[in-house]
Amino acid sequence: MGVLQYNRKRFFDGVGTEINDEQQDSLENVIKAAGLDYVVEKVKSYDEDGDEIGSYHTRYFDKNGNKHILGTGLKDQYTVLQNFEAFDFVQDVLQDVKIECAGNTEGGKKAFICASTEPIKVLDEDIDPYLVFFASHDGSSGIKLMLTPIRVFCSNCMSRASKQAQSVFSIRHSRNVHDRLYIAKDILLKNTEYLNQYKDAIEDMAQVRFTRRQFVDKLVPFVLYQMGLVDTDGQPIEKKRNANIVDVYRDQLLAEWSAEDTRNQSNTLVNMWNAITAFESHIVPRRNAENPETKFRQVVAGMTLSNLAIEYAANLVGHQLKF
Repeated sequence: MGVLQYNRKRFFDGVGTEINDEQQDSLENVIKAAGLDYVVEKVKSYDEDGDEIGSYHTRYFDKNGNKHILGTGLKDQYTVLQNFEAFDFVQDVLQDVKIECAGNTEGGKKAFICASTEPIKVLDEDIDPYLVFFASHDGSSGIKLMLTPIRVFCSNCMSRASKQAQSVFSIRHSRNVHDRLYIAKDILLKNTEYLNQYKDAIEDMAQVRFTRRQFVDKLVPFVLYQMGLVDTDGQPIEKKRNANIVDVYRDQLLAEWSAEDTRNQSNTLVNMWNAITAFESHIVPRRNAENPETKFRQVVAGMTLSNLAIEYAANLVGHQLKF
């Protein structure tokens, strides 16, 4: 049995700027504290000969005067929204949430604000719900909201996306104050609905048996295959990885199944869900082990590995998931 080689941290720890109590009272304070008050410009693009190439790019200059290119190949109709504009609706939810941190990723291409709401109880465990708001400055997406519950005991990110429990939403921008209020209320309603579905689904999964043998023989090979570490026969693909990486990750998966903070509801689908979400929430590719943004980006990409695994496990035991 392997030994867990990482700390139980929340997915956003070490990313952006922590927002203290004094900075919670206004969006303006949050934006300034997190350094999100830079100005994004949309400018024409030119080729090496100085001729216009019919597209635009976005950029900003940091406080040291360094230029950062954010998006390229943008169309004429692309509209720049400064961070204080993109996140203006957050002002209307401040009384209902606690801003945990804010900042940008990918060198300013995406700005974010992470907030928490009141904790809930699921199977007698504390769950902290988080809202992550995103604004893109590279043309890749608009303004988005991600709903992400976290188990307090182990800081597992438990985000689950399905037809029954959507976890990512697009948010339209509006300068109308009435629209902003509607958007804010809709965000809080979506969070409540998602958490209710999440609670029902976890309680349902606790009734479904899933054994350690099934985890070892079926789930672990499935996860390693999805990670591109083994082939369809379970044999290591060593040409892409160092020789022992398969054993390292296999040991960590097995350790997660039996870890003190994941074996709640032992030998059920909940045990499996806790183990795989712990693995995906905390494991970091070795090449970027010192970069907390790597883990953050893994989680906000949608917890793909965990979602594939729970669907596979449910099908294995013939159970219809509620989320």
